[in-house]
Amino acid sequence: MESAQIIAKILGIPEVISDKRLRPLDVGDFTGKSKQKYPVEEYLNDKTKEIPGGESVGAFDRRQAKVFDDILQAIIQIGKQILVVGHGSNVSYLHNVVQKGKKVGYEGLVNPAA
Repeated sequence: MESAQIIAKILGIPEVISDKRLRPLDVGDFTGKSKQKYPVEEYLNDKTKEIPGGESVGAFDRRQAKVFDDILQAIIQIGKQILVVGHGSNVSYLHNVVQKGKKVGYEGLVNPAA
């Protein structure tokens, strides 16, 4: 939210709207812990498997699909561009949906802000 407010001020965007669905993939008990000691590959490979204390990649993908559909509908309704400020996992989701070819992983999964 802080980044969105800074960008809005620089670009002269009068309103910043927060949507909690744009939060990153919830890695639950693995948050802030070493990727080597708490690997997430098994959860990335099986989108139905829930990260302990967090969410599954499948649940995250469904959340992203809904929020970005809502954003697209808002753009159509107001007829103007919308700037979306999110997290690495939001960008990775969009890349994987839009781009054909090699998929990218959800970066920043453990050791947030590392």
